[in-house]
Amino acid sequence: MSETLNNIAKAFIGESVAAVKYTLFAEIADKDGLIEAKNLFIKTAEQEKIHAKIHFRLLSELCAKRNTSILKVAVQLPVELGDTLKNIELALNGEVYEFKTMYPDFAEKAKKEGYEEIAERFQALARAEEGHAEKYNSLMKKIKTLK
Repeated sequence: MSETLNNIAKAFIGESVAAVKYTLFAEIADKDGLIEAKNLFIKTAEQEKIHAKIHFRLLSELCAKRNTSILKVAVQLPVELGDTLKNIELALNGEVYEFKTMYPDFAEKAKKEGYEEIAERFQALARAEEGHAEKYNSLMKKIKTLK
């Protein structure tokens, strides 16, 4: 399997997991009475689902060309859970990793393998994740000043 195909699969898994985690984080924020955090988690979860769908469609297309429908992928799975402030920090760290490291690395490898369009998608997703990080960072600062 090409490294790019493997990276798309990892991105699909990561975005899917993020969507579920953010939904759970929203429930915790709701219980903590932090409605702004709840709403941001819900909104970001929806956006992560869109990212996951993009990756899944691309995976399906590329796998069909290779006559396969099953991929074996090894991933690291962060499973930490906390109160709302901790969850915002976890979300921020995940988004920063995606826009500073993961997607730029994936884009570079896609370019090297001749997948220019996929590299551009990865770069666009890095920009989207940077926007998520900025929102989480802003919210974290706001909540910390209220405490």
